[in-house]
Amino acid sequence: MSNFLVGTNLADVQLDKFSGDTTTVAFTLSVASSTFSALVRISGVVQTPTDDFSIVNSTLTFTTAPPSGTNNIVVTYTKATQIGVPNDASVSADKLASNAVTTSKILDANITTDKIADNAISLSKMASGTSGNIISYASGNPVAIATGTDGQVLTSAGAGAQPAFETLPTAGFTLGTVTSISSGSQVIVASDIPSGVKFIVLSWDNFSLNSTGFAEVRIGDSGGIETSGYDSNHEEAAFQSRNSTTGYAILTSSIAANDMNGQMILSLVDSSTNLWTATHQWRGDTSGGNIGWGAGIKALSGELTQIMMMGSNGFDGSGIANINYM
Repeated sequence: MSNFLVGTNLADVQLDKFSGDTTTVAFTLSVASSTFSALVRISGVVQTPTDDFSIVNSTLTFTTAPPSGTNNIVVTYTKATQIGVPNDASVSADKLASNAVTTSKILDANITTDKIADNAISLSKMASGTSGNIISYASGNPVAIATGTDGQVLTSAGAGAQPAFETLPTAGFTLGTVTSISSGSQVIVASDIPSGVKFIVLSWDNFSLNSTGFAEVRIGDSGGIETSGYDSNHEEAAFQSRNSTTGYAILTSSIAANDMNGQMILSLVDSSTNLWTATHQWRGDTSGGNIGWGAGIKALSGELTQIMMMGSNGFDGSGIANINYM
């Protein structure tokens, strides 16, 4: 305690005396001070800071009430130092105690990008989200892209739009539903061809007409089967050729019950005009042995959705047809 006032301006030293009464534990100093800035004696016995007493502002509090006596409590202390507001950029990291800056001491929205070191924010510090979501941007702000389903892939929607999880088209060909072409003169082979199809194989077996006549394949969109605008030609080894503008010609003139099997390949040339080319070939059975082949072109009003087989004098027999598309 002999060094208590070393380096202290004597003008800042205070001396207060109090009288104990065995019950009072708190006494008011003349000016504010602190626990370790005071020398406290009771009847000449030096008291231990924090164990025997403490000082907060101008209140001196004893752990145990001092005994009775006149001015038997002597307090020698220095005034509390008024630090004031530090100058800008004067408080260094060394002057801050560990864990001293709490959340309540930081104003909202006051930590700027420049205050965050590169690579300082780890994954564990990011807000929780839904498993499988990814982060994108909308109008410059981060947004979560909803999780897709198993097997979907993330696809771009172009500049300024959010990506999305989508199901990839089925690889390879998709087989349609078998359709009977054994009666009637117009049979829709497929009416629900999905959007985006670019390649179709139309196949038939036991295709036969009621009597001598011709046959065509016609295509259509959501507005119906189209019966004009075709440019097609068909050739047969045993009969004359035939041109048609009402459909893809596949038969010039056949005898009745001449069962034929074959196929037509339709391929999209230009999606902007829905232009389709068609090539075909078939063979007849032994009762009317023959082969045929041909090609044609047709631009639809909209995207192709349906295919029809047409026989000028109606179908007979047990014919069937189906499509494979890609």
